[in-house]
Amino acid sequence: QRTFSAGVDCLFPEIPPGTITAPVVFAGFGIRETRPARDDYRGLDVSGKIVLLVGGLPPGAEWRTPELVRRYGETGVTQRYAAKADLARSLGARAILAVEPEGFAALVTSDRWSPDARFFTPYEAPSTQVLPVVRVSVAVSDHLLAGTESSLPRAIGTEQPRTLPGVSATIRLSGEERMIVSR
Repeated sequence: QRTFSAGVDCLFPEIPPGTITAPVVFAGFGIRETRPARDDYRGLDVSGKIVLLVGGLPPGAEWRTPELVRRYGETGVTQRYAAKADLARSLGARAILAVEPEGFAALVTSDRWSPDARFFTPYEAPSTQVLPVVRVSVAVSDHLLAGTESSLPRAIGTEQPRTLPGVSATIRLSGEERMIVSR
């Protein structure tokens, strides 16, 4: 068991406080496309589970078309994960842990990155369930995959999406997460 901290190893979305505990499944890049052909969910039951997936696009020139880059490779977080979140939600997932590239934790705590200033007013909850997309460092994925004799680089290159027996995660949002950087 290990605890990862907001603003260091993960960034939480702006959603109401709550707790999600569920088994974790690895869904590769979390993509289902006919051209180029890829289905990271084929044979994978994600209903009621937290989906661990890799952010961005798979390697290869066929994945660098303007349409696919717009759908999965945008620099804006909301746009980059919208299609993956919609697909995971339609399959019954409870949350996504989206693995960001190496250096993510260092970028989050550096002077080069600062979260957008936000001001929230009371609002009514959306009528549709929001699927939380928690952006995590490679350290988080390596910890979750450790019991499976795998690592993220190997999983990206050669391994199929799969269940992770005995692996579960708890996502706990208090509503008081703050970015704290110590220099």
